[in-house]
Amino acid sequence: MSLHIDLIPQSEAARVWPKVRKWIRRACQRSGNTGAAETLRRAVLSDSSHSLMVFRDGGNICGAGILELAGDRLHVASLGGELPDGWKDTTWDFLLSAAHYCRVKRISLRGRRGWERAIRGGGFMPDGSGNLIREL
Repeated sequence: MSLHIDLIPQSEAARVWPKVRKWIRRACQRSGNTGAAETLRRAVLSDSSHSLMVFRDGGNICGAGILELAGDRLHVASLGGELPDGWKDTTWDFLLSAAHYCRVKRISLRGRRGWERAIRGGGFMPDGSGNLIREL
């Protein structure tokens, strides 16, 4: 596995979006927020607080996520794809680096119930509102 994560510049996001749309849409549907994919697309294309990240395995795009810089936290608004084994470690390393770079105090994500199991042991705790939060 040679998984690599890239943040896509806003100027290139419209070109990349068709390649990742299905994974973002599916992730939104799984978390119970069917209409969020279009809202996230618009935010990535026009809002500097949202960024599109893509996962590449051997150069091929195999997944995507949307990050939102929201006050003192980096929020994973959506994440999905056909990710290879080992993706969690690569993703958490990337998120921690991004959070430190942005000088935020926490990382949060909102997702389906399986997320809590998937990231168990990563220091994330439920906050009571449906988000999982990791204090830094």
